[in-house]
Amino acid sequence: MGKQKSAAKVASNASRHNPIARVASGPQFFPNSFDEAPEHRDPPSTPTPTAHALAAMDNTPTPSPPSEKTPTAVPKPTTLPDVQPNNRPSSPPQTPISTTPSHVPHLLTPAFPESDRDLITSFLQVTERNKKMITANAASARSKLSKFTPIPEKGFPTIHLSDPGQLLADIKRMAIMEWINVDHPKFLVRVFDYDGSDPTKMNPVISRRIKDIVADVTTAYNMKEESCIVSPPTPADGYPVNASPNTFLVHNVPGEIRDAVISQRIWSTTTLTFEARPFVERSFPTLLLNLAGFTTDRPDIVLQVIQATWSSTEVRNTIFTILRDKDQFFQRDDMMAQTPQYINNFIGSARVEFLDYKVAGGIETPRFNIYADSPTTNPDAWTVLREFLTTLAYPTSLYGIGTAKRLFLCTLCHSVSHPREPKQRGGSKNKNGTARNERP
Repeated sequence: MGKQKSAAKVASNASRHNPIARVASGPQFFPNSFDEAPEHRDPPSTPTPTAHALAAMDNTPTPSPPSEKTPTAVPKPTTLPDVQPNNRPSSPPQTPISTTPSHVPHLLTPAFPESDRDLITSFLQVTERNKKMITANAASARSKLSKFTPIPEKGFPTIHLSDPGQLLADIKRMAIMEWINVDHPKFLVRVFDYDGSDPTKMNPVISRRIKDIVADVTTAYNMKEESCIVSPPTPADGYPVNASPNTFLVHNVPGEIRDAVISQRIWSTTTLTFEARPFVERSFPTLLLNLAGFTTDRPDIVLQVIQATWSSTEVRNTIFTILRDKDQFFQRDDMMAQTPQYINNFIGSARVEFLDYKVAGGIETPRFNIYADSPTTNPDAWTVLREFLTTLAYPTSLYGIGTAKRLFLCTLCHSVSHPREPKQRGGSKNKNGTARNERP
């Protein structure tokens, strides 16, 4: 009898699940195959209910159906590693970084000073030198805004500055400091076709028209109209008598309206046209040179000459020295090895624009604008670099020698990338009522 109880106890223990016991064969955590079907067993036979049982069932409330469970997909064994009890999978191997010459290291981006005062001051320090680069005559909302000139399919032409401080160059320094202290949002407006004559009469009129345009934009964007303020410029000491710069400050506007006005840039009506720009330019002009002396009109040939000249050992060494001497960013120890790559990027960014320029008698004398992205964010370094590039000769064997000339200044849009269209017979007045200053 005791042996029978012992045998029964062993059988009972064997039927219980032991979470600690090891499996005799196969993986510890997973079956040998996830595709194996469980052992098939016949369902238990259902006994026939008696009359007494049926009567009891009628008085039993109907249970609510169980909630459906989404079946869980079972992964294939080929997608998992064969994990042994004491052999955990290691971390995935790291992808090796290519060390071939084609791999270009990530270059740090130089940062502009965060202070508006410091940045504008640094721009103005090199303004006088940059003035030498231009010629001497440099004195749903959309449907509601249909009265303004629509944005062309390719956008409005870029208005190129001679230097990043050009917009504020002719304004009194004390006035600039006051503009800096004005709270944001704010932006600058440069009026087209305005030579600054008779400012006592014209500046109040222009200020009123700018304010009206900003009010129209505010209404079109269904925003609460605020009391927009337009501040006319105060000429710097030594500026011509009875003349005014053409840059106005717009402030006390919602940030969304400032962004919308700057985004479109050019706003033109029958009475006024202006370009809106950020209060502080945090980029440098890409237009560096205007070359004359070539007998070809092909930009691709001129581009080859530009890049070949800039890539010479002597020129590269000078550019390297300028960056190291003038920009603290390139004076860091870790930048010594990376500076040549910045120079490569600068040379590779060069672009050429052909200007169909003619002199008296209709004789064609091709001109070329040379553009490139600045390798530095230091105003002094950028100015010295451009001054150096203007001193170079750009020779060819078949098409003459290119030399740098002063940049043109358009008296209509104030861009330094092109001359103004020739004056039409009989002359005319501009939209603001002042006489046009035509290029001779």
